[in-house]
Amino acid sequence: MQNTREMKRLYTFKAVYELNSFSRAAEIMFITQAAVSIQIQQLEEEVEAIFFQRNGRNSIIPTEAGRLFYKQVIKMIDEWQNTMTLLNEVSNIRNRCTIGCSHSFSNTYLPSLVVQLIKQFPAVDFKFSVDNSQVVYDGVMKRTIDFGVIERALPIEESLERIQLVADSLVLAGNPDGKQWIMREQDSGIHYYNKMFLDEEGITPRLLSQ
Repeated sequence: MQNTREMKRLYTFKAVYELNSFSRAAEIMFITQAAVSIQIQQLEEEVEAIFFQRNGRNSIIPTEAGRLFYKQVIKMIDEWQNTMTLLNEVSNIRNRCTIGCSHSFSNTYLPSLVVQLIKQFPAVDFKFSVDNSQVVYDGVMKRTIDFGVIERALPIEESLERIQLVADSLVLAGNPDGKQWIMREQDSGIHYYNKMFLDEEGITPRLLSQ
């Protein structure tokens, strides 16, 4: 990449400036002295300035332009290193998704859903919480939950989108004329539909256990 080649030239310039030597800079950069000379010459041609003057056979001294350019090179290298650090951190960050589920859904569908989600979204860390429908809905509204899966037909805000995932049905198990009916807790979605059925059928259990 062009930007990478430019950064290599800046690192070479920095080494030459700090060591006051083309040959010593070549040693620490693991390139030939000729390559160092070419890179410095290319930089000088691009900015139309001379960075170094020879001071004897093996020594060089920076010009005013060289000293000014060195200050800017230090800043550019620092910015480059900071940018690369940030990019490396971003590339290692995994997305997170919290899904809240009602008890009935978690018992019936959640195990297979977990397998499908992990397979389809391998770069996402999923977190699941299980509670009654109202608590899950409240979590979505408070933005502590990204997606909520409930079975109770709660009225929702216009800012939310409701999507039907599965269809299911409740069946009566037991003797409708029995003395005792067993139902889920009052905040449960299953309790909501059971109560709706009892009201529609005009059934009043003599003993209701939750």
